[in-house]
Amino acid sequence: MGGEHEHRPIPTVAIVDSRNVHGWTGRVLGRTGLPSVAGVVNALAPYGFNVLDVHVAIAIASGHGGTERVQRQSDGNKVYRARVLDDPRGHHLHGELRTTGEKRVDVVCAVEICRQAHRIVSGVSEHRAICVLSHDTDLIPALDYARSLGVAAFIVTADGRSSDGSRPWLLLGEAAMRDLVDVAPGHLGNDLRRAVAHYAQTPRAEDWYVESEHDPKHRVDGQMMVRALSQAPLRIPGVAAPGAGRVGAVLRQWWPVGVHLDRTDSFPYVLLASQGPARSSSALHNVKALARVSATRLLVDHPTRRGARLAIDVPPGGAVAGATVCVAEIRVPGMAPTFRYVANMTKHEPAVEFGFAVLARVRSARGPRASVVVTDIGHELLVRHPAGRNLTVGAWHAVWIVDAAGTEAVPLSSALPDP
Repeated sequence: MGGEHEHRPIPTVAIVDSRNVHGWTGRVLGRTGLPSVAGVVNALAPYGFNVLDVHVAIAIASGHGGTERVQRQSDGNKVYRARVLDDPRGHHLHGELRTTGEKRVDVVCAVEICRQAHRIVSGVSEHRAICVLSHDTDLIPALDYARSLGVAAFIVTADGRSSDGSRPWLLLGEAAMRDLVDVAPGHLGNDLRRAVAHYAQTPRAEDWYVESEHDPKHRVDGQMMVRALSQAPLRIPGVAAPGAGRVGAVLRQWWPVGVHLDRTDSFPYVLLASQGPARSSSALHNVKALARVSATRLLVDHPTRRGARLAIDVPPGGAVAGATVCVAEIRVPGMAPTFRYVANMTKHEPAVEFGFAVLARVRSARGPRASVVVTDIGHELLVRHPAGRNLTVGAWHAVWIVDAAGTEAVPLSSALPDP
């Protein structure tokens, strides 16, 4: 290993499931996008990886069969494939696009993981590590096989629940996600969440432009809702009841009545109604954040029980201790209410707001949930981590500094390979 405060970049090959990343961007940034080759290189650089080659799985329809929708999606994927191949570091892994969805994408990714692992152990590759951008569990056997050969193989994800900590992992913060994909400029991530929360808590009627009649991310009673956007320049995302309007139509003078969160990890959209203010299936509460338990877990004052505390799932980056947080109380008839994170309402410095990765070497353990580390510029930090995810003494980890004083952090990776 080099000097105590030196971490040399690790030559790496990246294998990317483009559709997985497309889904991550919607959940983390609020707007979907596809990873570029340069984006993958830039996103992983702060974590200590020098990505030399990027293999991207893209599904293309065979021949001219399939529905019009499949052919339109395939044509778009061909344009995306051309952008990937325009970069000399970019390579295409061919999946097949059918009416029933993508086929062979997992298989071609798994085969490429095994192929790259054999190239590394045989000495014919300049790479020393494999980073796989996917949360698909079908790739776990291939990753385990690569590691059985002695190859450093990492799961790269934007969701802390995608890895149980038993395998090498990297967690991308919002800063890395912004680097990763090509998305339209404007409010993204924490900024957009904050705008949604402010808008949802301010009763006023406005016109909303219908962007999609069927939004698969947001449903009510099993039916896909109508997705709409507020007027420029904010372009805040909202959803209305199924059948509210057709693409290109305008919902005239509709009211915000709360937020809509469908799946556990979905991005909050403003919930719209033709009349308002009205009773909603969700209520919004602004509460104090007490502690950042981990990169994806936040402890806050309980919204409805005085003196109690509540732990909620949050995206990497965003709220830290002392911040004001907007929480949605989700009400389902006959069931106890549940609480979901909506937004950090307090603006922080960019390093805190976006979850920038910092490289640090572990100096010592301080109990089962904390370690003392030294960054690559010699700054000492106390890193807090969940039990069972201990940091490795002597090893490098990527961490995220979570306080303005720069004294505490949480981990964004397991132990990195020796430089």
